[in-house]
Parts: sequence; C-alpha cells; structure tokens
Amino acid sequence: MLVTVVQPNPQAGSPHVSHAVLLESCLPDSFRLRNSYPSDPIITIPRNRRTSHQNFIRDNSGDFSLSAENVEKKFEFHSGVKIEWDKPDEWILADTGYSMKFKWKTQTRT
Repeated sequence: MLVTVVQPNPQAGSPHVSHAVLLESCLPDSFRLRNSYPSDPIITIPRNRRTSHQNFIRDNSGDFSLSAENVEKKFEFHSGVKIEWDKPDEWILADTGYSMKFKWKTQTRT
C-alpha cells in the first residue's frame, strides 16, 4: 500500500516535505515503511505519533474555540492512547486518503 508521509523541513524554508512510501508492515507498536531515499531506506513511525490532520487541528485549535492542550486531550481520549505530539522533526503519516483499484480488462474482438 502506498502512503504519504510528511516531515517538517524548516531549513528549506518550507513548512514540510511530503513523500510517498510503501507501507511494508503494520507492527503492534509502529508502521514500517519502505522509502526510496537511499540515505533513509526504512521509515518507522510509532502508532501513537500524531498524524498530519491531528497536527493541523491542534495548530488551528483557536478556530474550534479550544486550546491546543484541550485538542490533544480530546484526540487522546478518542484514540485510547497517549499521542506523541513533541517530535517536530520526525516523519508523520499524512492521513488524507485515496484509493486506487486496478482491474484486468479483456479486449473484446469485433
């Protein structure tokens, strides 16, 4: 399965770097992703690390009349795990989804 990951990149002057990777395995405590970057061939993301959407909601908590701390508590309550919020330079899952389905198409003769 192809997934997208995001990594903050303040040195480049942009807010983040997005990148598609292959979900290699779902381990009990993490996701193991195969990366095309030779310098970083395997990315491991803990299951309890925040996602890009959770990060966006927390960063814009004022739009929801909530504090960032309150947003964190609500996400942790509904997910049932202590979410890892304070790893600003680590890869996170971009949890906007899409799906593709491929089918064999047989050619009909006329």
